[in-house]
Amino acid sequence: MGKLATFLIVLTYFLIKTLITAVIVAAISELASRYTLWSALLASLPLTSMLAFIWVYVDSKDTQKIIHPEGNPHIHLNPHNIAFVAAELVKRLEAVDSANAAVYRSRYADFAKRWDNAMKRWEAQGKNLRGAPVITHHKSLTYLIDWLGMVESGTLEAKPGIPPTTSHLETLLAQQRAHPARAILRTPYEPEDASAWLSEKTGEPAVVLPYTIGGDSQSSDLFALFDRTIALLAEASRGAH
Repeated sequence: MGKLATFLIVLTYFLIKTLITAVIVAAISELASRYTLWSALLASLPLTSMLAFIWVYVDSKDTQKIIHPEGNPHIHLNPHNIAFVAAELVKRLEAVDSANAAVYRSRYADFAKRWDNAMKRWEAQGKNLRGAPVITHHKSLTYLIDWLGMVESGTLEAKPGIPPTTSHLETLLAQQRAHPARAILRTPYEPEDASAWLSEKTGEPAVVLPYTIGGDSQSSDLFALFDRTIALLAEASRGAH
């Protein structure tokens, strides 16, 4: 198929989606104008966003793109990303507040030195985690897992954002019995029932990682967050052997 033909197909598909969206919006607007109750109800709905999500799913059949259309947002769980953000942030602060630029540079230099030393320590402490298979509840720990060289061998959610189903958990259980993971990981804001069930069936530790500052009583700042995370993972890994 030539480039022109491909372009025309894509353009036609886009125009059809636009027309359908316009018709739906017009019909709903007309309905709302005639009936007060419908008007109040529809006014409370983010209609265009809902339609955009529908089209994303129609195009990709991927719920992950609906939940996180711009990609996985959990970047803070790789400390190298924190270092990058800090370097960019100090540039922006200097640009908008040049009078205090020297203060920002000085404080950034202090942070960057301490952060670099801490990353080396964490990576040394986590070296035994490299290659370790883990089960996660959701794709919220991807950056952490990649940074430490672990392997995500499965998720409790069959689809991102969809609660674990019985059939999916049974499949994970069979997988775990054949190829055990070191730990079953979740964050404080995710329900414990699925990870607790799988842990009980397999004997693998169910671990709640703090995920963010304040995620538990010991994760009071960024340094403490990674100290605590590495300690929990190391403890779970030792217990799994």
